[in-house]
Amino acid sequence: MSSRYYSQLNMEISVRVRLRGQAFSFLGLKTLQNYRFEFSLNFVKTQYLYTIFLQHMAD
Repeated sequence: MSSRYYSQLNMEISVRVRLRGQAFSFLGLKTLQNYRFEFSLNFVKTQYLYTIFLQHMAD
């Protein structure tokens, strides 16, 4: 069940990131390089938080 929930969260993240990326490129607020850098940082942080969350669920 927890792995199923995890995949759902991953799907939501990818959708949100995609929409945010389109918004940024449409508005021209950030360059593609800056956006990619920010995305990679957020992704690592998010994965770390979900890992901790799932460990607590297992306990």
